[in-house]
Amino acid sequence: MNYNAFTISQSYQFAPQSLAGSSLLPLTATITGKRPTIFRTIVNDEIWTQDQQLGIVNVNVPIRSTIIKIPGGGLNVINPIQPTPESMTQLNALISSHGPV
Repeated sequence: MNYNAFTISQSYQFAPQSLAGSSLLPLTATITGKRPTIFRTIVNDEIWTQDQQLGIVNVNVPIRSTIIKIPGGGLNVINPIQPTPESMTQLNALISSHGPV
């Protein structure tokens, strides 16, 4: 059989019935809007982390923000996460203790 672009593209046409089960998959925090933030102290009064999940359907990737206290005063935030009310409350507690970002 002689293949060309037309016959190959016809064999890979979209089938709507293949998406029938996608409505049964659990929604992630990205879609539902409920993204918890896990706060950890790594080095006491010097380094902290905030973790969240980023993803869709069953593909979740953890993301991490690292907050470092600057010796002269203030904080350095590396790789900021989504500013949810929970994450901002955690960050504001550090700001009130250690200075601005």
